Amino acid sequence: MATVSEPAKYERLIGLYRGTTPGPTVVVITGVHGNELAGIKAAQAVLNRLQREKPTAFRGQLYVVAGNLAALNCPETKCRYIDSDLNRMFTPQKLASAFDTEPGQRTAEESESLELLRTLDDIFDSASDKVFCIDLHTVSSPAVPFIALEDNLVTRRWAQQFAVPLILGFEEELHGLLADYLSTHRGHVAMVLEAGLHEAPQSIQIHEAAIWVALDAAGILGFAAIRHSEHPLGRLRHAAGDKAWRCYDVRHVQPILDPSFEMAANFNAFDPVRTGEVVAHESGYPVATPTRGHLFMPNRQKQKRVGDDGFFVIRHVGKQSLLLSRWLRQSRWVHVLFHQLPGVRISPVDKQQILINPDYAAILKRQILHLLGYRILRHPNEVHLSRWRRFLLGCRRLAHALFAIPLQWIGWHRDDPQRSPEPNEWVATLRPLDRHQRR
Repeated sequence: MATVSEPAKYERLIGLYRGTTPGPTVVVITGVHGNELAGIKAAQAVLNRLQREKPTAFRGQLYVVAGNLAALNCPETKCRYIDSDLNRMFTPQKLASAFDTEPGQRTAEESESLELLRTLDDIFDSASDKVFCIDLHTVSSPAVPFIALEDNLVTRRWAQQFAVPLILGFEEELHGLLADYLSTHRGHVAMVLEAGLHEAPQSIQIHEAAIWVALDAAGILGFAAIRHSEHPLGRLRHAAGDKAWRCYDVRHVQPILDPSFEMAANFNAFDPVRTGEVVAHESGYPVATPTRGHLFMPNRQKQKRVGDDGFFVIRHVGKQSLLLSRWLRQSRWVHVLFHQLPGVRISPVDKQQILINPDYAAILKRQILHLLGYRILRHPNEVHLSRWRRFLLGCRRLAHALFAIPLQWIGWHRDDPQRSPEPNEWVATLRPLDRHQRR
């Protein structure tokens, strides 16, 4: 059966299609930002198509849920959010604060976050098989479609079937993402798919193709069950161009400190940038990139607020690195040896976390930690050293390690593993879904 609400007045459950055979559940989340309607239109088109054709091969269920109803139903047009960005509300601390606040005293997004999670939890409780969540978004500047995910191996395998570039490390910089919360705290496969410009007709087509690919990749409905004018996977691959199936890692995020922030007109997503290249201006001063890579998600929203993201710098991750990462994450002895390195210790506060001396973090860098499957929870004062300086520092630390590791093993190491975490130490933890698989 299928139900679709009228687009003039959005409701939390936009639509539902359930097959006659039990199977996995795909949850499509749309409208987390009120000015991003392409995902809603695409999901309604998919639901209508399923209702017309009623494919007998459909096994499981498809839910389409609206995110920020207050912004979607706001009388003002193009209302992104009311009080604060809903896609930054999903941290345990913010949710606990919203729950403890009297309903009449909550901000619009505090109420929306609790109501949205209540709906999603009801869906999760009704699921009899695996759950896959895809959060549909659009952007304010030209870009190819891409997927952002919490980089656990299960989600990575699902995301790699979409033929678009994957962006890793978003959740370390953007705290409170809905997809990240669903993955780390609810234990489900979840990711974000950004289709393109907010009002571009192509964004609707890309989102629609992504939903069909999600159903196929989840094992709910194969492509052959529905006759498509253009193969959904082919549409995504064509839109991604030469970046299809490529993978990138976030190396820097530039916060907006003043509403005067303005991106330079000649920079777009995935453009290569050098260290120190001026890509924006703020309060009359140039804003330069602190490291090399590719510019990503330059903020061209008409209304900019302090604390929003100005731009990102990302760097390509090769296929060999991804394969090595998968092997390293599944090898227990690698993590045992890693914990024995000087400058690395298990947190006395939380045994699931490791603490890293900032001097060693300058060598290890986030890409090494990502390779081993660690998620960085805190990285104060990250230092972007040149390759030559990092090499010299690495040699010095290696010499120190040759003396420190044997002393540590025989119990002569002076470092107290029970001392409290220091403010300048990096904090990292194995990704929850990876940790669950290794047991």
